[in-house]
Amino acid sequence: MVCFTVVSIPDNIYFRAFGSSYLSFYAFLVFEAFPIIFEEKRGLSISNDSLIFIGIGIGTSIGALLNIYLDGNTPDIIMKWQNSPPPENRLYGAMLGGPLLVVGIFWLGWTGEYSVLPWYIPALSTLLLGASISLVFISFTVSVNR
Repeated sequence: MVCFTVVSIPDNIYFRAFGSSYLSFYAFLVFEAFPIIFEEKRGLSISNDSLIFIGIGIGTSIGALLNIYLDGNTPDIIMKWQNSPPPENRLYGAMLGGPLLVVGIFWLGWTGEYSVLPWYIPALSTLLLGASISLVFISFTVSVNR
């Protein structure tokens, strides 16, 4: 019985689940790099290092607002497709969030290596990281549930 259930699930759900787990892996990998970048290289205390996560929170808010903007044409698409729009219409946020994730990780890694740069240069990359996490998660979740 389980074999038939697994086979009957559409492939795009597996793709989205893999994409979400991939994103979670890289998000937590970057979170583990924060103490190395900000405490060891720049000499911040643990409490000051924790404040860097505010950038992730602000970035996720920006990503949510961007996702609202990118999904602005959804009522028109629903009317056009007679209450059954294609799920690909909701993936515009993920199309923007994927490259933002790559740029944010590259920016954090590149600027985090050099301690001569001020602390806020790599901390600004957390805005891109937070926005990309929010864009991809919202796009994948909404596409799976609808």
